[in-house]
Amino acid sequence: MKYIMTAVMWLGIHAMVIAEERMTLSLPQAEKIFLEQNLDLIAREFDISIADAEILQAKLWPNPELRLEFAAYDLEDKKFFQTGDRAQRMVELMQTVKLGGKIKKNVAVKEVEKEIAQVEFYDFMRELKNILRVTFAQSYFQSQMVGIYEEGISPLSNLIQSYKDEYNKGNISKAELTRLRFLLTSLQKEQLDLKNELVEQNSELKLLLNLNPNVDLELVFDEERYGLNLLETINQEDYVAQAFENRFDYKATELEKKLAGAIIKAEKAEAIPDLEIGMLYDRRGSFQADYFGLQMNIDLPIFDRNQGNIAAAKMLYEQKQVELEASGKRIESETLQAYQILKNNEQLYFELDKELGEDASLVMQGIVDNFKLNHLSLLEFIDFFESYKDNYDQFLQVKYGLFDSMQQVNYATGKDFFTF
Repeated sequence: MKYIMTAVMWLGIHAMVIAEERMTLSLPQAEKIFLEQNLDLIAREFDISIADAEILQAKLWPNPELRLEFAAYDLEDKKFFQTGDRAQRMVELMQTVKLGGKIKKNVAVKEVEKEIAQVEFYDFMRELKNILRVTFAQSYFQSQMVGIYEEGISPLSNLIQSYKDEYNKGNISKAELTRLRFLLTSLQKEQLDLKNELVEQNSELKLLLNLNPNVDLELVFDEERYGLNLLETINQEDYVAQAFENRFDYKATELEKKLAGAIIKAEKAEAIPDLEIGMLYDRRGSFQADYFGLQMNIDLPIFDRNQGNIAAAKMLYEQKQVELEASGKRIESETLQAYQILKNNEQLYFELDKELGEDASLVMQGIVDNFKLNHLSLLEFIDFFESYKDNYDQFLQVKYGLFDSMQQVNYATGKDFFTF
């Protein structure tokens, strides 16, 4: 009895572990987990905090400089490190004063760099979210196709077993049985390739969501968006306008141009020399026993007036202006392209025969049953079987293509016009 109870407890714990490793996941749930747990996103967010620290550093004044000088050896008294009234010593305190508004202008540079870090963070999020959505949909539709193969392999395996019995009785030829075995092997190999691709896609999802690699994902996808007239409320000009308003990579390019302007001002300020000012006390080092002096030091900008750096900053500004124009052209092109592809895919989806998506198990079993009843020849059976599999694959590709084109509009515009 003790061993039976132990076995029951072990099985119960094992079942709990299995249950914990299985996870049903929708796309909205995946996005929520992604925003909370993605390590790349968490790491990139530190760039903003780093930029804040750099702003703080840019606001700081240079530290004052203190210099002390003592006589190592007094030749008159023949003493080392003389400390009495007759000993010579000097104290000097210097402070660098930044002129030309250098601190203020360098702070302005760092503030723009922080703005860039912020928009680059959100653009990085846009990139990763696009990868998440596309990978999720690929994995979902891939699993659907794996299921279709299973619906075909199962009845075909049963059919082959029946044919083996008939072959042993001498009712059918070995060629027919062999042909069916080849078909089964081909289906199993194709399904294996799909399963391996599915493993890669699910691994990518787990990495994006920072999940346990051993968790078994069961993806659910809301297909109710299909069948709606997606483009009837917004025209392509609105999509382009939204892209310029919402694309963080475009905002980053605008800020890079702004940064180049701030750098020009900072480099011009660097052309103005800094002033060093300080106090000096000298004991027995001058014609007076105790000498107090005021010190001032400044470079004379005769040769180096920071001309090269100023010229480079101006060229950087012009470069960023061209890059901004190029970015605008690219965004407009990407948005119009995504709009047109969605329009084409939506039209194809509406023209698609939805009966292709009927219960695959019934269709596959029906093909097998008709073959058993001799309503189909072996060649017709194989052709029908392959055709249905290929057509269903095309059906799923059309559905995925519609999803992908909707998501690419979201990605190209930087705004979720379509939610899933």
